[in-house]
Amino acid sequence: MPEVSQGSVVDGRYRILERIGSGGMADVWLADDSHLQRRVALKVLHGWVADDPELRERFDLVSFDPRGTGESSPVVCDANIDPVLDANFSPRDGEERAELVTAFRSLVDSCARASGPVLPHVGTADTARDLDRLRAAIGDETLSFVGQSYGTYLGTNYASMFPGRVRSIVLDGAIDPGASGDAVALGQARGFERALDDFLADCAVNQACPFQHDGRPGAAYDALRARAMRAPLATLRNADRTVNGTRFDAAVLGALYAGPAGWKALAQALADAEDGNAATLLGYADAFVDRESAGTRHQALDAFWAITCLDGPPVGDIAAAARVEQHRRDQPDRLHRRVIGAPRRPRE
Repeated sequence: MPEVSQGSVVDGRYRILERIGSGGMADVWLADDSHLQRRVALKVLHGWVADDPELRERFDLVSFDPRGTGESSPVVCDANIDPVLDANFSPRDGEERAELVTAFRSLVDSCARASGPVLPHVGTADTARDLDRLRAAIGDETLSFVGQSYGTYLGTNYASMFPGRVRSIVLDGAIDPGASGDAVALGQARGFERALDDFLADCAVNQACPFQHDGRPGAAYDALRARAMRAPLATLRNADRTVNGTRFDAAVLGALYAGPAGWKALAQALADAEDGNAATLLGYADAFVDRESAGTRHQALDAFWAITCLDGPPVGDIAAAARVEQHRRDQPDRLHRRVIGAPRRPRE
């Protein structure tokens, strides 16, 4: 490792390592540049270094695969995500709830078969201990850490466990570590709801918006989503695949991550679906769960579910889960009722 004056910045979301020498950036390694997320993360970290000479001079940027991800004993479940997404995540009756429970129970069983010995050891507390070993390995007495989204939870856990070993921690989009599972889900839903409202409000006053509907895109959105719930929307490029309510929600959630830059494309996708071709929405839904064309998916979602299940508060039995569903359905907004969560296996 090159010498630095103030230690290293560690961002545990992606396996990106940038080595900075006295003459500037020497090498950049990326574990798998076939995944857009990692390319974007690389660009962000590269931008930090390129745009800030002081940061480039004083810090290395170091990252790693947290437990259960990438090359760190990855959690592996059934590669086929379709049976889960075929189920209705907003069950309207006992039969649909039973189908959803069966789909998730099958998925969880596949995780246990393939990764049983690993599952109890991928929690954030274990990863925080790994982070401390990484700090020691690079020779820093204290840690400088940048965490975004889940990375904020890792950062707060590290600071709680090793308060005397923290130099500086930056948390972006912090998760409240004391919040209940329901509170976290509803808080996330409120954030998505605001993003959806902003998108629809912009579309309503933008004559160039493909989903403008004479200034009433909200009503059109609700009608299209209701259509997907009644009967899955057809896709022209994938005649054997359709967009049900669950995939519709996943598509919209995924598209909203792009912010205003993605609004035009989302509007066009909704307009195309309304006209009989939901192929772009299907693509958004597939990307949201890392589904590949053959039906398999990247391992990141398996790891997310496994880590969330270990870290989060217990859900309880199936009746308790149903009460949470009812709480969300009682919310007046669009997305409060339709947050895709972790496949926690309820107790009987």
